[in-house]
Amino acid sequence: MRKFIQSLTVVVTSTVLIGLSSVPSFASQMPSKGQVNQPTIASSSSAIQNIHSSTVHRVVKRDTAIHGSSSKHIVKAQVSSIPIGQQIVNYAQNYLRAPYVWGGMSPSGFDCSGFTKYVYSHFGIDLPRTASGQTDLGTYVKESNLQPGDLVFFDTDGSGISHVGIYIGNGNFISAASVDVCISSLNSGYWASCYVTARHVN
Repeated sequence: MRKFIQSLTVVVTSTVLIGLSSVPSFASQMPSKGQVNQPTIASSSSAIQNIHSSTVHRVVKRDTAIHGSSSKHIVKAQVSSIPIGQQIVNYAQNYLRAPYVWGGMSPSGFDCSGFTKYVYSHFGIDLPRTASGQTDLGTYVKESNLQPGDLVFFDTDGSGISHVGIYIGNGNFISAASVDVCISSLNSGYWASCYVTARHVN
């Protein structure tokens, strides 16, 4: 009887040991003292989390880039929506009160055609040097159809075209007159009496 019990004990013990040897050893995955390595399962979760974080980061960056590009597009659209004639007028008004200088073509001094040539050149439009020469460009515009940026011409001395300005709207124009760059009315007695023609050149 004693021998039978001993044999049974050996069989049971061997079976348990064999069964344990087929189970993964979690003890081998536990960090030893002083180590901070995570178990394999935790490492997999961390890798998944890292991938998720990286994906979110990329999406945010791409969305930011698209938003930035869209903003720039909107700004450009707003700028280009301003008619070129109005842009010319806006630029010309930067030189109000610049002194009149015979033959002048710069902000330090303009004559009438030097002023219009200088302003238009900023927009890539090359005008002839003289007021009479500038009437040869563009298309004729009736006074009633004037638009901002159109050139208006006058005969101030009875010898033909001798003065030119830029129409700014509401019956007014800007030009380098006898004293400085100023705004005048087409309907004033003097300018109305010597008005000749207008050209659309932009």
